Amino acid sequence: MFRCSGNIARPKVEKTTYLLALRENVKGCKQVYARTTRVVKENEDKSQSIIQAWTYEQYNLKRKENKENE
Repeated sequence: MFRCSGNIARPKVEKTTYLLALRENVKGCKQVYARTTRVVKENEDKSQSIIQAWTYEQYNLKRKENKENE
């Protein structure tokens, strides 16, 4: 559990389209976390259909991917 106290600043949250964020903000940065949440509906024939899906991703802007390969 985290709390915000003292001189600790909360991280800046930006909402944008996925493609715009990949192109401009996180190009070449290392992905540190990814999770996908799906809403699934079971059909009458016991098959499943995905109704909606959300993907959460976090990138480390200070550590570029090409530094790992060197």
